[in-house]
Amino acid sequence: MHANLTANSMIQSVVLDKENTRCLMGDIVCAFRAGSTWFFVGHSRLKLLLPRGVLALHVASKDPSVRPYFKSAGLADVEDLAAMRFHHEQINRILKTTNDSKKKGSATDDVRSYEQSIYSAMAESPISSNRTTTVPSIACRTRLFPDIPKNTLTRCMSRAKAHRKNMRDNNGTVFGRVLKRLGRTKVTAKLHTEFLRWLDNHNMVIQSPLASDTLLVPDGTTSGVKKRVNKILLQIPVRELHNDLSDADPLIGLAGARDCNGNILISDTKLRELLPPHLRMMSDRYKIMCGCEPCIQMINLQQSYNRFICYRVKDFKERRDGFNPRTRRYMAADETLKKYQDKVQPRGKARFKTAKLAMVCCLCAPPDDGFQSLHKLDCVILDCVMYQIGFDIQTILLFGLVRFCYDDNDMFKRKSCY
Repeated sequence: MHANLTANSMIQSVVLDKENTRCLMGDIVCAFRAGSTWFFVGHSRLKLLLPRGVLALHVASKDPSVRPYFKSAGLADVEDLAAMRFHHEQINRILKTTNDSKKKGSATDDVRSYEQSIYSAMAESPISSNRTTTVPSIACRTRLFPDIPKNTLTRCMSRAKAHRKNMRDNNGTVFGRVLKRLGRTKVTAKLHTEFLRWLDNHNMVIQSPLASDTLLVPDGTTSGVKKRVNKILLQIPVRELHNDLSDADPLIGLAGARDCNGNILISDTKLRELLPPHLRMMSDRYKIMCGCEPCIQMINLQQSYNRFICYRVKDFKERRDGFNPRTRRYMAADETLKKYQDKVQPRGKARFKTAKLAMVCCLCAPPDDGFQSLHKLDCVILDCVMYQIGFDIQTILLFGLVRFCYDDNDMFKRKSCY
């Protein structure tokens, strides 16, 4: 039985049965099978395919009656193959663009949604395993997308397969929606614990003066359970608390708040997020109740004055260093600096670190040694005879009783009293 193909006598068919397995054409270059019939192209006929035969073979492949045979031989349509290659190259380019746009290994939700749509279209159907459809291996897919890392492609295809299954099951999955990615943070659990311990020991964080002043906050160990804790009060703004946190002095700041390069790990916004839920700003109601308003004002005045002393000492040093060390002007400036430091910074530290220490120096001794916090009423109301003698410069300046200015030699000079 012979099958005749009219393609300018280029293709000669030969039928092989069980008894006759020898080809009647001689050497065979290519062969294909259609049903029980084999079709062969011999070497002598193949020369006609170039270049005139190529066109004839292409025209023959378009015939509807012959197209199934070419398909069985693995010969696809040239136009369809070109279109598939074009689409594949475009998909590869757009996936490479989205993969390169990721910063530090993470992409935006818009890019992730776009990638998920493309990978979901390429993923196999959830019921492909129940059919005869052959799913290509991941190695084959990796060769088709050389610009995408293998691990990235494998992970994205696995997610796309699960996403496609969820869409088919109609369980509320939206086509273009992606799960919200958890933000990156530099604050570890250990650093968070150290921060809470530092906050509890801060001198501007106190317990509420009301015993019944409690709040219900979530329990950190059990989900969905709340516990009642006492309210703690913050006496300073959060911005100032952040300044104390990032202070280089280990007695003030938190050592873990900076990395090895000195960069701050906890920003002002992150600090507000880390504050415990039972922490509240101290309102005027609490300040009046416990008498904290005068204390806070005096503390702020004392801290401002100590900072002013540091800036003034720095100015004296810069002015002294501007002269030649062998001149009289340098020696005079150095003497002025030493006198000023001996007065306000003995032993290299502020004379009065707190307002309470400055207050004790301007009052008379307590009448009873057993009650050091009780002073004479005349001293408290500023009617003591000691005020007529004079007070320490820093103490008088602290209470705002005397205003000072600087003379030509940058020394304190009392300008007016009361």
